[in-house]
Amino acid sequence: QALHAQAEEALAEGGAGGVPQGLDGGRLGLGRSLVRAAAYLVSLPLNLGFLWSLLHPDSRTWHDLIAGSRVVEARPKSQGEALLAAVLSFTALTALVLFPLWAAFARPTPHDLDAIRKAQEGLKVLSAGQEAYKAEHGRYTSKLSDLASVSGDVGAFKEAMGELFDPDGFVVEAGGGGYVIRGRARDRKRTAVEISGP
Repeated sequence: QALHAQAEEALAEGGAGGVPQGLDGGRLGLGRSLVRAAAYLVSLPLNLGFLWSLLHPDSRTWHDLIAGSRVVEARPKSQGEALLAAVLSFTALTALVLFPLWAAFARPTPHDLDAIRKAQEGLKVLSAGQEAYKAEHGRYTSKLSDLASVSGDVGAFKEAMGELFDPDGFVVEAGGGGYVIRGRARDRKRTAVEISGP
C-alpha cells in the first residue's frame, strides 16, 4: 500500500499533472491499480482509448472506465496552463487525424507509379524520334509536330501523348547540338519527367 502511494506521488510529481483515484474520490488500491495498468493496453491501439476521453463527459479513458477510476489534477491549472494544454491537445489530435490522410496522398499508389513509368517510357520514344528527325534533317527539333510526323502516325502519336502526359507544361527544346524534353506524368501529383540527349 505504501508502495502504491509512492507511485501515485511520483505520477503526480512526474509531470503527468494528475492522480488516478476511484470514482468515490479514494485511492484505487492495489487490485484496481493493476486492472487499470493492464487495461491501459486496451487504450493504446491508435490511441482510441485516449481519444475517447475527449468525448466522455468526465474525460475518462477506456482504461479508467474498465478500472472504475478517473484522473484528478494534482493541483489546479492556471488559465495559461489550461490554454496551453488545450492547444497542445488540439494540435496532437489534428496531427493524428491529418497525418494518415497526408501520408495516403503523399505515398504513390500503384496507378501513380505506373503512370510515371509510362511517361518515362514515352520520353524514350520521343528521344528516339529526336534521333530519327536529326538523321533526316541534320538537327534536333523543338517542335512536337515534327516528332509527330516522324512517328509515322500523327493521330496515334497525339492520342498516346494525351494518355501519357499532362498537356500543361510539356516542353521540347533543341539547340547547341542537343535537346531536352520535359513533361508531367498523369499521376495524382503530375510528377515532372525529363529526358535529354544526346
